[in-house]
Amino acid sequence: MNRILRYFVVVFFIVAVVAAAYSFYTDKKNAAILSKELENTIPYQKLYDALLTARTAELVSEGTVLKPDILLVDEKGDTVALGELNDSIDVFFCYYRTHCSSCIDRHLTFISENLKKASLKVAILSDFSSAKDMSVVKSLNGLICPVYKMDVRLGIPADSLELPYFFSVESGRDGLCARNVFVPMLEAPSLPEVFLGTLNGRKVENKIT
Repeated sequence: MNRILRYFVVVFFIVAVVAAAYSFYTDKKNAAILSKELENTIPYQKLYDALLTARTAELVSEGTVLKPDILLVDEKGDTVALGELNDSIDVFFCYYRTHCSSCIDRHLTFISENLKKASLKVAILSDFSSAKDMSVVKSLNGLICPVYKMDVRLGIPADSLELPYFFSVESGRDGLCARNVFVPMLEAPSLPEVFLGTLNGRKVENKIT
């Protein structure tokens, strides 16, 4: 009788151990699967958040009336009003020294590599510290477009993101307005090309018509 009892105890113990081990393995496997799913979801969430932030800033910034006294200084030290460049520049790329440095570098490289492919005339606006600083930026990034120094912020709502952005200038009933405001995000690297391609297409269509 005692032998039979001991046999059942041993069998019960083995079954309990196997069940516990299987349960542990299953829970661990499920946890690993869940962890992998979360890892795959996080990038999409970041992309969604980035695009939502950028698109909101763009919509709010579109049509912003710009300050009439915004003066720019070129590499030679000559002063020109932003409105005077309305007909000669198709799109501006604006950034400040406080902005995300990796974002600035990425987008300046993009402009340098893609400017030759498009017929758009692009100008760089920033709070450069000196003419030498402007020359260094052009040289390091291989830029052939003009660069201008500005002493005041443009007052476009997109400034609040502390990220570089593109925009065009248009004369309207209320004066100088910001149009085609676009905030490129590192999370969506293909969008700047789509943006410039769209503007380039519009320019070509306007020439035809």
